[in-house]
Amino acid sequence: MKQIVRLGCLMLAVGITANASAGRLWLFNGDRIEGEIVSLKEGKVEWQTKNFGAISVPMLKVRGMSLDQQYNVKMGDGGMLPLNDCNFAYAPGRGQWLHCSESSNMINDLSRLVSISKDEIPAPLFTHRGNVDAAYNNSTGNTDSSTFHIGADAELRQEQIRHRLKASYDREKLNNVVSKDHEQIRYSVDYFMSPDWFANGIASYESNSVKDLNSRITLGIGGGHQFFETESRALSANAGLAYVQEDNIVEADKNYTAFRWSTDFRMKTGYWNSELVHKNELLLPVDKVSEWILQTETGLRAPIWGRINGLIMLEYDYDNDPPEDKTSSDRKLSIGVNYNW
Repeated sequence: MKQIVRLGCLMLAVGITANASAGRLWLFNGDRIEGEIVSLKEGKVEWQTKNFGAISVPMLKVRGMSLDQQYNVKMGDGGMLPLNDCNFAYAPGRGQWLHCSESSNMINDLSRLVSISKDEIPAPLFTHRGNVDAAYNNSTGNTDSSTFHIGADAELRQEQIRHRLKASYDREKLNNVVSKDHEQIRYSVDYFMSPDWFANGIASYESNSVKDLNSRITLGIGGGHQFFETESRALSANAGLAYVQEDNIVEADKNYTAFRWSTDFRMKTGYWNSELVHKNELLLPVDKVSEWILQTETGLRAPIWGRINGLIMLEYDYDNDPPEDKTSSDRKLSIGVNYNW
């Protein structure tokens, strides 16, 4: 009798273990299908069920999936790096999570999955990403004020060469008096001599009439290090020399050589699939180190729907030698929306 009981417990344990390790597919109509994934192609998942054999389900109908093995994943439209050694985990009410060797991410739209494979997925010839930000605020009463911000940045990489372009425009009015009128555009190109080290060149234009700056043109060369770069996080830093030409509205114009240092950081946080971003650039004149300039921006993006995100961004600019009657620092907090690709 004891042997029969032990055998029954063993069979039950094996059955529970097998059931726990089975893959599951959740559909928007409420169905849950057990089995294993065979392939994902042309927007459809091929699924091997336990009871009905192989079936094909459009990804637009899939709410989530849990898989008992690790897979390599490709997402997006061909411009994204593949994700390696990923575990799929879905729980009703908690969403779809993808736990990969690089990091963990929540996926809001499973139709973004292009392929799931045990085989290594080669990196695409081109990788690209970009963002467009917009924010507006208006208040009336004892004080009439309005602020407007629009910005965009894009990155394109082909093997050893990476191009980056960033542009922004900010305008503020206080009691019908313009208190900020700032435009900026920046281009940089990186040539990777190894997976981690690159040579760098930059060109930028900036104008801020409220701070007596008609234009500032910066041309620079240098080198940098890519500490890490995946779809979920990246950090790079570069340094070099730059030639700066300032055309001021009232004060004397300036032309000087400066040491330049900048960093670029982004990371998925794991909370609400939000992304933390930070960029900064320091210009330190070689002959007058007291006239240094620092520009930073730090922000958080959190998904609202699809590729549309909520955005909160803090920009901080500091000029250690500002024009007469102007303050050294500028701070701006923006709350708006963001679209990324």
